[in-house]
Amino acid sequence: MLITYPHTESQDTKYAYAVGRIRALEEKLISAHRIARLLEAEGGDELLRILQDTAYSPWLPETPRDYEHIIKQARGELYELLNKLISERELIECLRLKYDYYNAKVLTKGTIGEKEVDKLLSDFGNINPQEMKLLFQEERYDKLPYLLSKAIPEAIEIYYTRKDPRFLDILLDNSYYSYLLERNENVFLNTLVKIEADLVNIKTFFRVRLLKEESKLLKEAFIEKGFLGLGRFLDPFDEPIEGVPRYFEYTPYAKVVSEGVEYLQSKNSFLRLEKLCDDHFIGFLKRAKYLTFGVEPLLAYFYAKENEFKMLRMIFVGKLNAVPGNLIKERLPEVY
Repeated sequence: MLITYPHTESQDTKYAYAVGRIRALEEKLISAHRIARLLEAEGGDELLRILQDTAYSPWLPETPRDYEHIIKQARGELYELLNKLISERELIECLRLKYDYYNAKVLTKGTIGEKEVDKLLSDFGNINPQEMKLLFQEERYDKLPYLLSKAIPEAIEIYYTRKDPRFLDILLDNSYYSYLLERNENVFLNTLVKIEADLVNIKTFFRVRLLKEESKLLKEAFIEKGFLGLGRFLDPFDEPIEGVPRYFEYTPYAKVVSEGVEYLQSKNSFLRLEKLCDDHFIGFLKRAKYLTFGVEPLLAYFYAKENEFKMLRMIFVGKLNAVPGNLIKERLPEVY
């Protein structure tokens, strides 16, 4: 059966000014040419010099090892901008939700391991991290938003039952995608969430195969909120790896799977598959470049900046660990 994405264009004119503002900011996103210069840099100090005349210049640290400071400050500015431009508070909540779940994972693991995790917590969620920490200390999980309050006790229980932190992550990830789709009615954002779920499932499928695990693990790890059902992944589970792509022929992920399998067979590596998944996501985002109205260009800009943060982190980590630029490039996603 042919699977396609829904039509996501909006004619909502109330964001006309905001879209104009975003178009101007898109011009300041890091270009492919500058990414190439960063990849050719001889070290971390040169990376900072190359970023001096970019939107990141106000936050450049004294040492390249503090690259997370750049990303944190830029992300804070991004959220401030969207708070001003997006009137639907539930959309802002959705964009912050992943950090609530990130903090929940950190605190759950800290509770189980009896470790101090304050320095790992993020300030970008909807819930103040210190307030969440207090709720964990007092085990008042019912004070958390509904699906999260239900997921935390289950996650702790499944950890003690299975003695494997992977299942804790799996349960909270499934809760995150469910909550995100439940809280949001925007077709564009819902489509992005479902695409992300599909891509996570594709990567999980191949990792479970490579680890020679049973299909039972795939069933447990599967995120049910995407466009592709579990059967799409179970049918080829016992097939030779080269036969898997035909099961995805009539889906939007045909190229991701076929080229990912080809690289996996030749290099025994997920490097290409990870990049193809990122590129596919960015490819869908680019549809918003041609929209004049609606909140969609603002949402796309948010994800484009998050993609940029990811690229910068990969480049800094690679360069600080003396990884050749051509190897870093193999994994870098496309620019928006």
